[in-house]
Amino acid sequence: MGMGTIRVYSADQSLGDFEIKNIRNCEDVKEQLSALVEKEHQQKRVTSREFLGDPDDDGEDILS
Repeated sequence: MGMGTIRVYSADQSLGDFEIKNIRNCEDVKEQLSALVEKEHQQKRVTSREFLGDPDDDGEDILS
């Protein structure tokens, strides 16, 4: 169907972890989010742990 869920594990305690569900073209959205996160990290000189694939291999993606 071209839809999926993106799980976000946030280091921000006020935000917490969350899921973005029923995303059309979720692979494209994940790549766009990943690029934006990387751009922010570079601007703020922050290192991160970003997981682009799901270690459980259930078809969902993880960003942190």
